[in-house]
Amino acid sequence: MALFRNIFYLILPVILALNAEATTTVDPNLRVDCAPRPGDHKSDCEHRGCIWDDNYDQYRPTTPLCYFPTATGYTVKSEADSKLTLAKYTTGAKNPYGTDFDELELSYKSIGKAIKVSISPKPSYKVPKRSDSFGLNASHFKSIPFAIPFRFIPPVPVDESQIQSDDQLAFTYKNDTVFSFAVQRHDFSKYTTWTMLSYDHHTDAVNPNGLNYYGVHPFYMALEPSGKAHGVLIFNSNAQEVTTGPGPHLTYRTIGGQLDIYFFPGPTPEQVLQQYQQLLGKPYLPAYWALNWGGFPAYVDQLHNQGMRLILLFDPAVEVDDGPFQRGIEQIAFDGIWIDMNEPSNFGTNEDHPDYASFIDHPYVEPLKCPTAGDDAYLEMPPYITNGLYERETQYLCSKTLCMVGKTGRDTYNFYDTRNLYGWSETVATSEALKRSTGKRGAVISRSTFVGSGRHGGHWLGDNTATWEDLKAAIIGVQEFNLFGIPYVGADVCGFMGATTEELCIRWQQLGAFHSFYRNHNDINMPPQDPANWPSVAAVTKAANLFRYQILPYFYSLHFRASLLGGSVVRPVYYEFPMDFETHTLSHQFMLGPAIMVVPVTSPNVDSVRGYLPGGVTWYSITQAHQYGGSIIPRQKPAVTTTLSRKNPFELLVALNNVGEAQGELFWDDGESVVDKIETYNYLRFQFSVKANEQSINLDITCTVNCQLIGQNKMTLPTLDTIEILGYGYPTRYMTSGMAYDADKQIFRVDSPGFLNFNKNGPAWKIVLNKKPEPAANPTETLPTKTPSNGLSRISISWQIMLIAISFAVSPILCRKS
Repeated sequence: MALFRNIFYLILPVILALNAEATTTVDPNLRVDCAPRPGDHKSDCEHRGCIWDDNYDQYRPTTPLCYFPTATGYTVKSEADSKLTLAKYTTGAKNPYGTDFDELELSYKSIGKAIKVSISPKPSYKVPKRSDSFGLNASHFKSIPFAIPFRFIPPVPVDESQIQSDDQLAFTYKNDTVFSFAVQRHDFSKYTTWTMLSYDHHTDAVNPNGLNYYGVHPFYMALEPSGKAHGVLIFNSNAQEVTTGPGPHLTYRTIGGQLDIYFFPGPTPEQVLQQYQQLLGKPYLPAYWALNWGGFPAYVDQLHNQGMRLILLFDPAVEVDDGPFQRGIEQIAFDGIWIDMNEPSNFGTNEDHPDYASFIDHPYVEPLKCPTAGDDAYLEMPPYITNGLYERETQYLCSKTLCMVGKTGRDTYNFYDTRNLYGWSETVATSEALKRSTGKRGAVISRSTFVGSGRHGGHWLGDNTATWEDLKAAIIGVQEFNLFGIPYVGADVCGFMGATTEELCIRWQQLGAFHSFYRNHNDINMPPQDPANWPSVAAVTKAANLFRYQILPYFYSLHFRASLLGGSVVRPVYYEFPMDFETHTLSHQFMLGPAIMVVPVTSPNVDSVRGYLPGGVTWYSITQAHQYGGSIIPRQKPAVTTTLSRKNPFELLVALNNVGEAQGELFWDDGESVVDKIETYNYLRFQFSVKANEQSINLDITCTVNCQLIGQNKMTLPTLDTIEILGYGYPTRYMTSGMAYDADKQIFRVDSPGFLNFNKNGPAWKIVLNKKPEPAANPTETLPTKTPSNGLSRISISWQIMLIAISFAVSPILCRKS
């Protein structure tokens, strides 16, 4: 039936060119599996016209024994404008699980800086996401130079020979590194299948098996040794999987739906992500308070009185007219919504003896039964149900969820087609409901996600385990979900399942402080693991949170920039240093924006960690991390809540580069208003620039967006009280009151209450710190301020002697790597 037609093999940056005539053997590193379903035998293989390899290689046990001959699939028949007609090879192998079309039509067009490739005849189902959910309009459709499909032109050329067999795409790569299919970094040294099916299954970092868990993101980024990157999105919402092989190549399979393929040319990794988000929508902006330390008890009134916030958790099965639910909504003033179990999960489906039947504290509920015979049975038991379900030892697609014959979209679609969309759809509705019900931005966190979910909410990585392997998996997971366009993401620190240890909890608290979503969560049956359970964990957690809360202006600015311009918050090191080949394999250290390098401890019983600092730049050791020379981090003195922290004076942590310069920025708003249109939204953007030499330090601060809000008293800001400059290597004896210099650490510091008032004399300020050969006669002289007619405030200061304590949260040591 038509449901199981439409598999297409597309060859991308080509190593393997398929011949016009079938051959009896194919290099074991380049084979495309003709029998991915467990249990197929030699007779099944040969009946399809595929090749069976009797010579099992014990050194390559994952190599397919049954594989397609080379003259299989489709070749170009004709070309006109932006369309190609593909004709099926008449001598090729049969489709293992259905029938092939005699001809296919392939069309392509530019969408912004992306290329969209569509394959027809189109099936009856396509992903039901409106064009406005992609954030596209006419201005995005502009012609740009790019590789035309089926031509050998970089950066993503496509081979002229094609294979077609039901719901399958094969990509062959010159690169040896691919990131982010199925929420994993993938090793091409062996054949491995990675599933993409939303499923309620906790992560298993100790014994990874290729299974994904709660969401589906059929998008990957490929990075070449040269540092150039490109991305590919296969836009499909059915059950699907990808097999990576040592060619290197990968094979993509889906059991239904339309195949729309988007190519993103980059060439930098961050540009690939921005192009991807230009198509799908830029990330939503969480409320400022959502960057707090989460997981407090629901003492709602007390929390709100203390400036804290409350997030409520909902499962999809809760009835909207249920009495307790209604009373809770009416009586509890919530600030955010957590949506869980939205794969959607349903226990016991098609099971005769579900596990919950033995739970004495739960009433027995008859399990859901889905059709396994009759006209609708094919939806539960298609010819191929994907490796994700075979590995879970089930024969039904409805396992642990709803029936595939169920209807969604007001009786428009089968659940067979839209299952992977449930979490995305609920996130969209929940985000809108939260804004309407509270009148504020709040925070939405979803367990199940799909392509484009980041435009409406965030994600936590799900039910992890208290192991060091899971800590390392969290590092990779947060980076990957940033690549998927979901920067508001984090893991359950200390681990959810299993008994954690004091040391593991210490290291995880330190790590979690650098993730956007940050909470400690524990299984009800496990020993306590809140920070106060161990004095050492409490002390480390306090220090980590003080550092986190101090850099909240920087952290929030990263999210604001991503929501405005696209991009990531937590990112792999190769995003910032794509030309440095050593960064391509760094999985367990990462960047927080462009300025902070984090090298977490990922092993027990160690008191030091080995990391890699890219050469050619200056790095500074700050508490918990390293700062990139040439960056400026806006900070505030931390308080016990984000509400109180926002009221404290600003600080600037300036890290000079090799030529004595640094830049940074700050986005500022009220932290909670709904952002309908960024063009009319009330926010401020400041640019910082420092140039330092032996004679002076020049700091330029410029308000670049909505500066009139300050003069109209529609937005007020704390004062700038502290400026700390790292790497200033020119010793000085003479300083003005409120300044200090540490010659050993090469830190110059200005610390003066009310030093710069952003609410006066803007929109630009220039601070010049000049050396004097002799101390001034009056060491307590007032700092002169002049306001030129062009609106530029200028503060010129002569240095005089005074000693100041170094900031408690920064202990810089100059690190240089040649």
